[in-house]
Amino acid sequence: MAQAEVVEGEPIKKHHFFLMIFILFLIVFFYLIYSSYNGGIGIKDKITGKVLKDRVLKENKNMTMHIISGELNIPEELIISSKIEKLQISIKDSTFIFLGDQKIELKKDSIIVIDEFKGKLVLIGDKIAVMIGKAKEILINTVPISKKSGTEIKIKNDQEFIYKNIMLKEVYISSYSHPSKGDIFIDEEKIILNLDNENLDVKGFIGDLEISQGKLKINGKFEKFDLNEILKGKTLNKTNK
Repeated sequence: MAQAEVVEGEPIKKHHFFLMIFILFLIVFFYLIYSSYNGGIGIKDKITGKVLKDRVLKENKNMTMHIISGELNIPEELIISSKIEKLQISIKDSTFIFLGDQKIELKKDSIIVIDEFKGKLVLIGDKIAVMIGKAKEILINTVPISKKSGTEIKIKNDQEFIYKNIMLKEVYISSYSHPSKGDIFIDEEKIILNLDNENLDVKGFIGDLEISQGKLKINGKFEKFDLNEILKGKTLNKTNK
């Protein structure tokens, strides 16, 4: 009498299916590890958001400027030759400056507030190397410097001095191009840049700057932002918002 033959094909198919899933998982896992070390964008180089053609952000047809904010390292040298609506400086060590024809001592921890500064300001690291120009009003530790009505006060330093922190309100910088490290947010985080000693190239910035405890905080708008050097040899992650 012939015996019935039992064929157990289904468990073998299931075994093959799970084996294929496991192999696919390994391929994806090793690809992610490989790409993070070779040519792909790592965590520090991550760029997300809408990226325009030619990798250059400019004013749009309606002349609307892009918004920019972030926190970076202090540039080795920052030169500003334009009007600053308000300039506030906290002095670290005592120094002297000229206000008009008078030589004024700024004692340690003094705070000087300068309204509508027009002239030249040169920052080298945590030092003010040059500060020469005119101002509508100057206060030292909240005490206003006397002047004739309707006139401006000349201000000049004859030696560099160290500041603890400095705030610049409504300042225009025609060109900012420096190796930078830190986070930059463009158009309310539609584009996020995490820079690691890469050159930040911004044209026509207007807004606020603050330097304190070795960090530069920026908040304002710009006319043009060139991403080409930052993105050289890198791939973009695009997201839609």
